[in-house]
Order: sequence, then structure tokens, then C-alpha cells
Amino acid sequence: TIGSIMATWASKICLIVNAITFGLTINIIPHMSANYVKKDYKAINNQFIKSIAMVIVIGLPMSIGISILAKEVYYIFYGYSEYGAIILRFLPFSVMLGNINMVVNTSLQSLDKFKTIYITTFAGLLTNALLDIPLMILCNKVGIYPYYGAIISTIIGSALALTISLKRLKKDMNFKYGDLLTILKKSILPLLSMSLVVIALEYFISPFFTTRITSIIICTICALVGAIVYGLIAYKNNLLYDSLGKEYVDEILTKLRLKKKN
Repeated sequence: TIGSIMATWASKICLIVNAITFGLTINIIPHMSANYVKKDYKAINNQFIKSIAMVIVIGLPMSIGISILAKEVYYIFYGYSEYGAIILRFLPFSVMLGNINMVVNTSLQSLDKFKTIYITTFAGLLTNALLDIPLMILCNKVGIYPYYGAIISTIIGSALALTISLKRLKKDMNFKYGDLLTILKKSILPLLSMSLVVIALEYFISPFFTTRITSIIICTICALVGAIVYGLIAYKNNLLYDSLGKEYVDEILTKLRLKKKN
């Protein structure tokens, strides 16, 4: 059913993004706690921005890739479904926003901001609950899949919770988000280029492949080409350095033998 696809099957696929992004950011949290004890709010601000930037720079292209290749990805895991690919095309963006909220809430917890977590969680859940059915009805009336309304309400609820958290941190700890805005601006070109390349590839080669094995081949080709395009542009405009750090990026490039060891 549609409900089980949204709540279970498609969400399980998106957990791939969850695991990778949260695994990369979790190491930053202890450093934030240590700096909070020292009251070094500038260092906390930088680490907070870096943790969100990692989710955006790594998680967002993965979410876009899953969305573009939704038909093939869903088929690989669960076989053919009339609604599976349709839901998976939109769901990753809701999960992506949830990932950012998860990182923010974990950061708030390390900074002893439990009250803010309670307020934002309640506000997000309440907004989601209040908008769920009205948005489903609205989507149905305007000719959009009604179950997209449920996903949109989740996105709005998560966005509200995230906004409250960011404003609270700005007010209480004088957080600045200029570097994060710069990273978002720099990510536009590599994301757009990757999306266009993957869409074109999927359009031209997907008609030749109709089985589960060949769907894996499609996804592998598109993922590799998309990652190369995204990585090259993100490297050239310093997006990778700004978000992941020069030392970390150089270490990866050295291991891949794309850069000589200094």
C-alpha cells in the first residue's frame, strides 16, 4: 500500500543517506562539547557550520541521485511498484531535511540546550499533524499526487523546527551563518551539473535495461558519472575544502591516487 511504501519501504532506502551523513558528522559533536566547557563559542560556531555543511555537500547529491533514479532504485530493492518510484522521487528531500535537524538536535544536546530541542520537536510535529490532511486534500484538488501532501507537511514541519533552532542559537550564542550561505551558493553549480548529466544518462540508457541486474548497472553508471561531475566541480570551486576541510579532502585524494603526497 501507499502508506507502507512511505513509512517503511521507501524510507529504508533513504536510510542509506542517513547512515553516511550522520556517520561523518558524529565525530564533530564531542569537540563541540569540549569547546562549550571552555566557552569558545566561535569554535563551536565553526564546528556547527561544518557538521551541517557535511550533510549538505554529501547528503544532498545522494538525495538528488536517488530522486532521479527512483524507478531503478526502488525496482532493485523491492521490484515493480506503481507508487514506489513516485514516492521515492520526492521522499529523499524530506529525509534530507530530517538529517539536518538530527545533526542540529544532536549539537543542541551537546550544548545543553534541551529546552530548545523540546520546543522545536513539538512545533515541528504539531505543524506536521495540522497540515497533513489539508495538504493532501489540496494536492488532490490541484492534480498533484495526494500523498505528496503528507511529505510536504513533513518538510514544512522540519523546516520550522530547523528555523527555530538556528534563530535560538543565533540569539543565545551569537552564531553566524555567513559561511553556510557561501557553501550553499557554491553547491548550486555542481548539483545542477550533476543533475543534468544523470537525467540525460538515465533518459538515454534506461530503455535498454528492464531487469533488476540491468537496473543495478544503470544506477552504477549514473552514480559514478554523476559523482565524478559533482566532485570535479566541487573541487574546482573549493566547495569540498570549505565544507570538509583541506586536510580531509587531500587525504582522500591521496588515497585515491588523485593527488601526490606532500
